[in-house]
Amino acid sequence: DLRRGGWRQRLAEPTPRPVAGQQRAGGGGRIMQGSGDVRKEMSGDARRDMGGGGGRFSGRESSSAPGRGPPLGGRRITGGAAAAAAAPPPVPKLTADELDKKLDLEVQEYLSVGKVDELKLSLDALKKRVEAGTEVGKLLLGKAVPKVLEARSDEPRTKVAKLFGVLTKLDLLKKGELPAFFDENLEFIEDDLCEVPKAGSIMANYIAQAIADGALQLAYIEKAFGHLAESEALPRAKMVGEVLTGLASRMSTDALSTMYAAASLNLSQAVGGPEAAVSMLEDSELNFLEPKLIESYRADMAATAERELAEARAAQLEAIGARVREAIAADESCTALVKWPQTTLATGPQL
Repeated sequence: DLRRGGWRQRLAEPTPRPVAGQQRAGGGGRIMQGSGDVRKEMSGDARRDMGGGGGRFSGRESSSAPGRGPPLGGRRITGGAAAAAAAPPPVPKLTADELDKKLDLEVQEYLSVGKVDELKLSLDALKKRVEAGTEVGKLLLGKAVPKVLEARSDEPRTKVAKLFGVLTKLDLLKKGELPAFFDENLEFIEDDLCEVPKAGSIMANYIAQAIADGALQLAYIEKAFGHLAESEALPRAKMVGEVLTGLASRMSTDALSTMYAAASLNLSQAVGGPEAAVSMLEDSELNFLEPKLIESYRADMAATAERELAEARAAQLEAIGARVREAIAADESCTALVKWPQTTLATGPQL
């Protein structure tokens, strides 16, 4: 009733006037005489003296106060009704244009300040202001990734690389959205090399960070670079190697080995054959990931070399036999026959 009555501060009069009507004991006298700010004096003992707990009048007293009628038609708002009346209106949803501008501001501020915690708070609040099904995370990445592609330093790209894990933990990237995002950016990656020679390495670093943060599965790289099978500017083995190297720099050897084994990755298929796979592993110093593949490949190479040597020896013996038969038929001298292998056949331990 006090809050609803529009009370205002009154200055104390030098000489108190006689109190009209029945005067309440204790703190009630101060209210009726107006000695100072009523709201300030309505604390502590004064409120308790007035009864009703917390300074509220009883229904009878408030109804009989001079110049006052019962609030809201004689009914007092209490409990859930009061909470509903005081509840703030629902937050309006953002339109597509408003969301676009909001995401631009979020990206700009994050790249300037670089505080992940502040970005999390902003995005968490943003989730409540968009329609269900809006791809907020994918839209944000679509603005951040191209914005830093041509940056002179790696600092802004390092900030962007952290977004994959942040958006996944905030549930702003649904299952399948991140692989689809990388597929779109990798489709024409060769064209980006004209303007940004390091575009392949930048994208491989993003993929490695996303895998390390648990936002993307390692098995993704098995088929991600298949469209680069015939590429000379950006071989798929190079892309796979850079992703695995990026993971090795972020994880321990044991952790990476465990993740690699769990992924059941067909590395030969990913890079275009066992030879390319072994070569990539050796160049990247990642032999520990595929010891069986390397052992099998080396055994096959040794068997192939032995078979090729045997085939070459048989061909040489056949050529020598044919020449000897020809020399005998022509009744050539032995001296001429001995000189022929030395000048015709390839010299070696089998000669």
